[in-house]
Amino acid sequence: MMNRMQGIGETPRIPLLHLKVRRDHLLEDTLHKLSIMEDCDLRKELLVEFHGETSVDPRSALTEFFLNVGEKMVHPDYGLFACTDPMLPVWFPSHALAEKKKYYYYGVLCGLAIFNQWVMYMPFPLALFKKLLGKKTTLDDLKELQRTLGKSLQIILDAKDDAVEALELYFTVRNWS
Repeated sequence: MMNRMQGIGETPRIPLLHLKVRRDHLLEDTLHKLSIMEDCDLRKELLVEFHGETSVDPRSALTEFFLNVGEKMVHPDYGLFACTDPMLPVWFPSHALAEKKKYYYYGVLCGLAIFNQWVMYMPFPLALFKKLLGKKTTLDDLKELQRTLGKSLQIILDAKDDAVEALELYFTVRNWS
């Protein structure tokens, strides 16, 4: 009875998910470890350790991990996302370049970051979050993603009817699936 009473007021410990990765193989090691984990492991506090290094501050290793893995996964060369300008948000390529499981693992990493109350690099436009919430997107959302196209469409919308007719514009809609 006394042992139980001594535990009163203590914060219960959250189990740890220990992820040991090599810096020079960060993505490969991370994706491999995620592929062999059970779903219940993903609801644990994350502790990242870089192979061959001792970290004085485990939180700095976590910061570095999420920053680097996030940047690598959203880089256009990785194939998950496309970007026409480094200053603009990324979007999905018109033709899938990456395997679907890579999108799944990117989502898992985003979930781990959120669960661990950590920031992860996600340069997505507001339109993506609107889509996830079932909200309507607008021309302003397009302007954020493709400035030139958005501005051009805005000019057409703002023009008088006879000016638009004089442009003799023809539009084609392509199926992106």
